[in-house]
Order: sequence, then C-alpha cells, then structure tokens
Amino acid sequence: MILCLSREQKSEQKLEVPRTTSMQWAAIFHKHDVRITEGIDHLNFYNSELDKHERILPCKVSCALCGTLIADEGRNMWLAFPSLFNFGGVSKVPTKFKPTCHIFYGMRVIDINDDLPKWSGHKNHSELLGNCGLPGRGYN
Repeated sequence: MILCLSREQKSEQKLEVPRTTSMQWAAIFHKHDVRITEGIDHLNFYNSELDKHERILPCKVSCALCGTLIADEGRNMWLAFPSLFNFGGVSKVPTKFKPTCHIFYGMRVIDINDDLPKWSGHKNHSELLGNCGLPGRGYN
C-alpha cells in the first residue's frame, strides 16, 4: 500500500493510551492531506458503532491480508500508527513524527519519565498534569 501525505507536517503527534494497550504512538493528519495511491483493495474498513464492515465514518482501517490495524479514519482526520511506517530505523524517525504530548495520561498503567506535556484526557480539553502526572505540578 502506498500512502501519500501532502503536508510537510501533520496536525498532532501523540502518545495515546487507548483501552486495548498500555500505550500507542499515533500521528494525526488532516484528512485532506492523506491520499492512498495504491493498494486500496487490500484495506478493510470497520465501523464499531454500527458493527458493520463498511467504510462508514468514523471507522477502523486494517490490512485485508493480515488484519493489522493501520489507522482510524474520522470525518476530518486520519490517525495513523507511525510504528508501521518504514523510516529506515529508530534513529531516522523524522522530528515531525516524534510525540509532542501524552493524552489520557490520567489512565496510564506506567509512568513515562520525559518532558512531554501530559494531559488527563484530550489535549487542551482536559487537565494538564505535571511531570509526575499529578494535577498542579508544572513542567520545569
């Protein structure tokens, strides 16, 4: 599959803690900046709200051959998983793909010791937690 990104920078890069895993590296793109140029016939779409294997937005996008989850497609965004991108090695991950914050850190299962902002829920729509993951403990 070939995925083209027309903008140099995506809208957000986050380390997310979803319900099914301890942490997830996600890159969120504006939908008009994403174009699949080859391999669309190898994609499966699933809408969990309606329990239908159709491209009804929002939906999960997975590989039809192996079942690997590739992205979440929303009405205005494409949430991709950079761990599936071939950057040629960890040291070659572009700066623009590196995480900029942690979201849902209030539900974490492990502490992450870094200088990235940690939000209790969604970025800018929840409480900003400090480095230690507690409210009111600012960043140095």
